[in-house]
Amino acid sequence: MPAAVIALADAVGLDLVAEGVETRDQAARLAELGYQHAQGYHFARPLPAAAVRDLMVDHPAVLATADL
Repeated sequence: MPAAVIALADAVGLDLVAEGVETRDQAARLAELGYQHAQGYHFARPLPAAAVRDLMVDHPAVLATADL
């Protein structure tokens, strides 16, 4: 089923974001399936807006490499 979702998104030009990724194994499996973007506790805990702004200013490379 995930392969069908990825194929459908590709066919209509959408980027998929896997949500709720909590472990390295989940992230690895999603990457194997073809997901290019993910979010969840595995990558970072929720942050207040000011902390996100600081992260973007102080560590732009982290965000550039945050995909799977």
